[in-house]
Amino acid sequence: MNGPSGIWKSTIAQRYAELRAGGEYREILLTAEKPVVLERFAARVASGTNSGVDDVVQGRGGTAVVARIHDQLAAYLPLRPGCVVVRTDGCAPGRTYDEVVAVL
Repeated sequence: MNGPSGIWKSTIAQRYAELRAGGEYREILLTAEKPVVLERFAARVASGTNSGVDDVVQGRGGTAVVARIHDQLAAYLPLRPGCVVVRTDGCAPGRTYDEVVAVL
């Protein structure tokens, strides 16, 4: 899921899946509890290995912005009852991958 500002992207992806690929559209959100999300963001910024979006977010308020986005997404999620939420709290990438594959 691309979040509230990306709703149109979900519609395009769904139509593509239905019309072109012959597949079934699935909406999946990978998320974690807010403290975990904030810790992950802070660690990426501190490591200096990620740039791009993290740099933009950091320049606009950093963890305060990430917290606000997390809250907005949590409030928006009930409007997307077909969205499958995969919790990533404490999960290694391999486990997260396995959980995503399981809901497909």
